[in-house]
Amino acid sequence: MLDLFAKYIIPLDDWTQAVVEWMTINCRSFFQAIRWPVARRLAGVDGSLVGALSPVALSLAFQLAWCRNNRKTSLGTRGWPGSSSAFTRVPKGNQC
Repeated sequence: MLDLFAKYIIPLDDWTQAVVEWMTINCRSFFQAIRWPVARRLAGVDGSLVGALSPVALSLAFQLAWCRNNRKTSLGTRGWPGSSSAFTRVPKGNQC
C-alpha cells in the first residue's frame, strides 16, 4: 500500500521514445541546420590538428610545459648524468 510505484507505473520510456521518433520525423531540417556549422567547425579543427607537423606540435607542447612550470618539469628530469648542458641548472624564476 505504501509503494505506489509497484501499483502504478508511469511509462516515461515509451513517452520519451515516441517524442524522439516524432522529432526525428518532423524536425529533421532543424537538426540538419544545427549540425551543419558545428560539423564544419569540427572538421576545420580536426584538419588543422592532423595537418600540423609533428616537430611543430612537439615544440609547442614543450614551450607550453616550460612556460607553465619550469625547465626541470618540461624536460622531465633534472639533467642527464655527466651532462653539462644549460638545462641542468634550473633558473630561480619563470622566464616566460
